[in-house]
Amino acid sequence: MKKLLANKNIFLITTLIIFFGWYLFHLTEIPIFADEAIYLNWAKRIAIGDENIFISMYDGKPPLFMWLSGLASYPIKNLLLAGRLVSVFSLFMASTYIFKKLKKTTFSWAFLSLVFILGNTFFFFHARLALLDTLFASLVILFIFTWSNASSIKQSLLSGLFISLAFLTKTPALFLLPLPFFVLTKKRDKATLVKVATTFSIFIATLLLLKTSPWFPSLFNRSTDFTFTITQVLTGQLNHVWPNIKIIFSWLSFYLTWPILLFSVLGSIKGFKNKNSLIINLSLASLLLFTPLAILGKMIASRYFLALGFTLPILAAYFLSSTPKKYIVVITAAFLSITIPNNYQFQDNYFYAILPKEDNQQYFRDWSSGIGLDSVSQFINQQAKDKKVLVLTEGTFGTLPDGLFVYQENKESFSNLEIVGVTSPYSEIYQQVLTSTNTKTIYYVGNHNRINDQFRQENKMILSYDKKDGGYALEVYEITQ
Repeated sequence: MKKLLANKNIFLITTLIIFFGWYLFHLTEIPIFADEAIYLNWAKRIAIGDENIFISMYDGKPPLFMWLSGLASYPIKNLLLAGRLVSVFSLFMASTYIFKKLKKTTFSWAFLSLVFILGNTFFFFHARLALLDTLFASLVILFIFTWSNASSIKQSLLSGLFISLAFLTKTPALFLLPLPFFVLTKKRDKATLVKVATTFSIFIATLLLLKTSPWFPSLFNRSTDFTFTITQVLTGQLNHVWPNIKIIFSWLSFYLTWPILLFSVLGSIKGFKNKNSLIINLSLASLLLFTPLAILGKMIASRYFLALGFTLPILAAYFLSSTPKKYIVVITAAFLSITIPNNYQFQDNYFYAILPKEDNQQYFRDWSSGIGLDSVSQFINQQAKDKKVLVLTEGTFGTLPDGLFVYQENKESFSNLEIVGVTSPYSEIYQQVLTSTNTKTIYYVGNHNRINDQFRQENKMILSYDKKDGGYALEVYEITQ
């Protein structure tokens, strides 16, 4: 062990390989989530040329994650795996960069940061899903690091590139735009002005690129579904603020642990006293990522704050970095002993994994959970091997039908299969599809609470998959005409 520690490069590579293997193990074990299904369906349609490359902007989502997932789907035929690997690789590339930069200061700071980031449940759960948030968080932390080290035009260009790529992933990157301007409160010399202007210019160029799409306005129009306007807040819409703050802190304390939150505050104080520019920028960025959504958020989720899974552990590690080496081992062991048991459950049996109530609901209990979809996909794939099969699903967008498209992608019987989202078995489109089809084998897939007793009496339920903690089951019916 001493020889391993003596060669810090070997130690870094060994640590990263262990964590990387841990993240990849059973990567597709967790069922597909509604947002994953949507993003990956877009990604595949873009990749095969069936859809405009900016299609996601129609729903208010910048396109970078979809582009990368689409590219990954060429060599990796399992679409869910391809999308989730984009998240995992982005996390590990950012973590490697962080370690290499921090070890120039102290190895203890770099090592603890690596452990706190890759070992926390915030990333271990979310970074193993094909969501925008891990890529966004990774680009945000790269922006903060490059800006904090922007001693040249090259670094300013890099910081501008990373904040632009972050915006190409999620629009809340806008919250971080004030960060480069904070430096002007202390320094206004020509060199500083050029660095700020360079960073900002790259971002403006990215906006102009996106404006070539007719869906550019939709990036911001959809925000009213999730946030209150500044005018609403200024005129008294404040009832949501304190509940938002409480629930955000409850999420952070669960995913990062209370000690990390406490040490991150102490690390921030220490950094301001020492006038450490990186710590100051990490602290300011944390506030910029937290405050707008806490004040304006109408509908918030823990993953919206995933970038804090980078900033807060690094601040905590900074505070603890002066700890004697023998205690660094104790701190590492204590932290991992808290997080590993629950993290492992996401790979072994997610029914026993613990999540905050809100996340448990959407990922494992509600209609948004894809529990059972993989098995349904295998069933209909078997049925479609030698005949035409029509599958009607609840919804038109989301877990159903998009989740089935993702699981069925590249299956040998896909050409014999037609999947149509019909909203519900009582909708006009449902009746239209049944009337117009010549296909004899027809199934309906939906959640138990969205199917009434009359439909159950008229059609035979052939499969049922229970959701976690008593959530309504996913059911498959054979349609009788």
